[in-house]
Amino acid sequence: GGGGSSGGRALLRVASLGGGPGYELLALAWYLEQLAGERGVAPPRLDLVSLDLQPSWEPYLLALPEPAEAEAGGGGTTYRFAQWDIKAGVDARDAAGGPLDLCLVSNVLVYCSDEPSAAVLAALLESGVKAILLNERGGEQKMVGMVERHGVVVAKLLDQDSAAGRDDRQLVFAPAGTSLPSPSGALAHVFPNVPYEESKQR
Repeated sequence: GGGGSSGGRALLRVASLGGGPGYELLALAWYLEQLAGERGVAPPRLDLVSLDLQPSWEPYLLALPEPAEAEAGGGGTTYRFAQWDIKAGVDARDAAGGPLDLCLVSNVLVYCSDEPSAAVLAALLESGVKAILLNERGGEQKMVGMVERHGVVVAKLLDQDSAAGRDDRQLVFAPAGTSLPSPSGALAHVFPNVPYEESKQR
């Protein structure tokens, strides 16, 4: 985990880039709570910030429910919003108010698959961000090649040998030199990789 601890609980600082109402942050909080329960450990304290161009998302983010452990009095999860534009030249860490451990990107690359945006993502991974987790709609993301030219390590989480062929819908970007395990056989998939209708074998 990242930065400081309280009662042995690490603080994990996560930004959702183009995060809007923060649903991905909520899902992450619930997932980490579930995972911690299964492992018999306390979940990390979470500093969750949605960085988005549109400030009207803020009240929706602040209305998100706390994880169950917080409702039970454990505390430890905060949701915040900050206005940020990936194309404006402002460092995401400055917008977020400090260092970041993890970034989430969900269905945003359609708006920013260009070289300056690739440089922003690569710079985050050079600044202490351990990984950027991406979920996108399109099966081929040109951002993959762009960040690889910056030395970023890319892991594709969906089966690349299915009927869909190349499938960039779920990705991990990691700092240069990172050794990532292959998803094949190493990760239990919650959902099978269902190809697009036009890619299904008849």
